[in-house]
Amino acid sequence: MSAVVGITTATAGLVMIVAALSKVDGWLSWRRTTRNWFGSGRRGRITTYAIPTSEATAGVAAIVAPAIGMTLIASLLCAFSVGAYILSRKHYGESCNCFGALMPSKLGRELVMRNVFAALVAIALASLAWSNDVDAASPRAVFLIVFSGVLGLTVAEYRIMRRHAEGRRIALEES
Repeated sequence: MSAVVGITTATAGLVMIVAALSKVDGWLSWRRTTRNWFGSGRRGRITTYAIPTSEATAGVAAIVAPAIGMTLIASLLCAFSVGAYILSRKHYGESCNCFGALMPSKLGRELVMRNVFAALVAIALASLAWSNDVDAASPRAVFLIVFSGVLGLTVAEYRIMRRHAEGRRIALEES
């Protein structure tokens, strides 16, 4: 049981790291989004930097100290759930840039429910990690998870590129 929880927490950690890196990769879009939500003042600037930093920190913690990391991830996902609900009231249907261009999401009920579900899973994993005294992920496990993640991202990017190419082809045929 401990090994399964360890691999699952490391995977959750890598997902959080990917979310942070996706924001950094699309930094201008991310910054524009947070400024749209919170303005260009202090609150907007803090949010712009704090969210990806918190995601990366929680992600690394889930790999090296699973119980602590999953507790941080669960806390972030609870906060994201509340934030998505509040922002949806004013910015419904707008892009949240949660995973940048990798997985576009829009503010609304679906995003709130996804975050609530992910928070519940993270709470369960945190509880399991604390009760099973899960060790840090081994380098081999991290490598396998990263390899699987890169493979998954490659497939996702291929699907996105194919969809764009199909859209361009249809547009050219219509003109």
